[in-house]
Order: sequence, then structure tokens, then C-alpha cells
Amino acid sequence: MEQQNTRIKLFAIAKDEAAYIPQWVHHHFYFGFDEIEIWLNNIEDNSIEVCERLSDTYENFSYKVADDILEECKEKRIHFQEYSYNEVYKRELADKNFTHIFYLDLDEMWTPKDFSTNIKEYLSLYPDKDSISFLWYFDDAGYDRLLFSNAFETKQNLYKNQHVKSLLKITEKVSRVGIHNHSITDGDYILQNGDRFDVHDPKSLDGAIVPAELFNKISDNLDSSFIYHTVFRSQLEYVSTLLRGRKHATIKSAFKDNRWGYKNQGKGFYLDINESLMEYNKSYIKFLDRNNIFKEVMKAQSFLVDRFYKAKNLIELGNDKDHVLFSKILDGVCLSGMEQYGCFDFRIDNVKNDNKVLSITGWIVKKNSTKDDLIDIKFYSMVSGQKNEISGLFIRKNRPDVVEKINKNAPLLSGFSFSFELNDLNIFSSDSNINLIDFNGFKNIASFLIE
Repeated sequence: MEQQNTRIKLFAIAKDEAAYIPQWVHHHFYFGFDEIEIWLNNIEDNSIEVCERLSDTYENFSYKVADDILEECKEKRIHFQEYSYNEVYKRELADKNFTHIFYLDLDEMWTPKDFSTNIKEYLSLYPDKDSISFLWYFDDAGYDRLLFSNAFETKQNLYKNQHVKSLLKITEKVSRVGIHNHSITDGDYILQNGDRFDVHDPKSLDGAIVPAELFNKISDNLDSSFIYHTVFRSQLEYVSTLLRGRKHATIKSAFKDNRWGYKNQGKGFYLDINESLMEYNKSYIKFLDRNNIFKEVMKAQSFLVDRFYKAKNLIELGNDKDHVLFSKILDGVCLSGMEQYGCFDFRIDNVKNDNKVLSITGWIVKKNSTKDDLIDIKFYSMVSGQKNEISGLFIRKNRPDVVEKINKNAPLLSGFSFSFELNDLNIFSSDSNINLIDFNGFKNIASFLIE
């Protein structure tokens, strides 16, 4: 199938995500999608105003408020998201305006590793496949992430996950559209690298995940394209997003219950975008300017901050029943009023530098730790934006004072000493700083300069 004959539709359901809609729309137009449609539900922010501005500017962007459909689905106990996906598919199959359709959420972005290949160039490699599944790559749960910072940086960490989202070829063979994959008679299913994907394997959960055996074979490489899943962003945004709930999936809780806390999971990769990002950012600024949408984005960001304080108030008022859920979804969050659900307590007691060996002593425990809950830690240097893991002698130390004064549930071996030789000029310089990170990967816990 030639690129000029390929037309790709992107569809999403969104609730109170006005702050992210412009970037999400720009991102996918930038990478070659032909048309974008969003259905809004239970909106409290200015998503309608944002979408109205976009639809006034771009004929290939449309939206609708789907509250009536949501209420009907709730009455009939039907999964709103799946119902909407299938209704849109039926329409596009009848209209025959597109060859393919992709269903993504507003925190999911189809992304090429080289940050230049567009979706049609990629699809030209596999024009006849019925379903192409792209793996999730989570963004970095970093304590140093700033509020409303760019989704993409020149250099950043990504974390590979077994879940997929699947681009679908529009044909009569499709009997049901799913959230992660689809039911296709005699369907030809592949992963983004061209490998066959057996969605009938029970371990794939109907094609929603890549089974562990297959995933392990492909886990060591950063894929040429993937779904960048911005689960975290800054801590404030993460907590605010939790209050969106999951009513579209008939879940009654006010909080999203399908999050595991502000902590990285999966194998980490380092993505270096460099010069490609400059053109992308220039394009995005022009996109915002053309739609005169800056004020609406600022208004949406203000809404997210206000919602964070609502979430914080509910968390602080939580009862014993809520504690189990909060301990899960707030694990690792280090914000005022939420420390009890997984933040770290730590202290660097002493840093000694004799010009040959640097020695560090201190202690660290989790707020909700148990007696056996030892934290595996390591150290790295950060020089001119480059991260370098430090090799040295690490020894655990008994710290009865921590158990007595800080956390009675802390492990006795919560103390540590770490020492290493200062003999690598490539790692250290006059502006070097040492960072203590947790074992889940690149989560900064403490930082101090070498003096």
C-alpha cells in the first residue's frame, strides 16, 4: 500500500485533559496522522473551549460531548470506552474514508525512536497487516520533574512495559474493537518489529500484553517506535490525575485505581532526541500560536492545580478503608500530607573527602517500611547532564537510633556507608554532584556536591 493511499484516523476519549489536548493533537498531526477525533465525557475543565478552538482551525480535527452515551452505557452496565470504540469503527467502516484507525488515550503518544519517521512511513513496511501492536514505554517518575514541563526532553529515561496498543486496519474482518487489541477473523497480527503476535495465547490476555517469554526476548532493545505513556509527569500532576477516576470503565471510586504509585517499573532506556526535538518544539509553538490557545492551556493547568488540592484534601481525610488504595496509588509520592503512603525518610550523616577516597555515611527507610524492607540503593555522578553510575564499597550498618527515633518499623540495617576512589577524571569535575537513587531506577532521593 503506497503512502498516498494510506489514511489513518486517531480516536480518543478524554476527561478533564485540556492541559494536554493541544500537545497530544499536535504530536500526532506532526507524525503523520490524517484526522483526529475526541469524545469528551463528564467535563469540568475547559476541554470544550480547547477543542472548539482546534476544530475552528483544523478541518481534520473534531470532537463531541458524549455524556449521553456515557449515561446510557452506565444504565446498561456497558463499558463506555469499548462501546465508543466500536461505534466509531462501524462508522468509519461504512464511510470508507480511512484505511487504518488507532485508539489511544490522552496520556499515550505514538512515537518513533528517531523522532522523525512518521506513521505512514512506518506503515509502508507492513501495509497488509491487520493489527500492529506497539509496546508501552512509561515516562520517568523523577522527583526533579517540574510542573507542566515538556513531555519530551533532549535526553530522557523510558521504561519498557509488556502492555500494547494496536493500530487496526479497517476491514470487514474485524468483529470487535478492544482497548489494547482487536478481534479479527483470520487476522494477521504482528508486533511493531514485524514479529508475529499470537493474540490467542491465553497469556497475552486477548492481545493486551506480550507474554513474558516473548517479551524477555525483545526486552533488551529500544523499539524503533512505541507508545510513550505519560503516566507520571510531575508529582503534582500525577496526584491530580488520580482524581479523574475511571467512570468510563464503570469504576465508582473517585480515584484511579489502576496506578501503582509514583515509581518506575520495567527495564529502563535512555532516549536521545537532540536536534529533532528543536524542530518539534518550534512546530508546537506555531501550533499554539495559530490557535491562539495559550490562555486556554494556562486555564487548564490552573484547573489541574486546583484538582490536586481537592485530591490532597480527600487523601488527608481518608479512612482505614481508603488506606489500602492510597498505599498503592501514592507509593513513592513525596508531597506534603501524603508521605505516609510511601515516601522515603533519609539522612546523609557525613561526607568525607581526603582527595583520594570519598566516603559517605547515612541511613534511608521507606515511610511505610517493614522490618525486612531493605532498600537497594546505588550512587551516580551527574556531570554536565550526563549520568554515570559509581562503583565502590557499599556496607549496610545497624542503626538502632533510626528504629527508635524515626520509624519503629524500620529495618535495623537501615544505615549504610559507601566509599569510592576519586580517580576518574571522566566522571568527576569541579561541578560534580553525587546522587543517591533507589533501585527502581533513576529516582533521585538525595543530592550533594563534591567539595
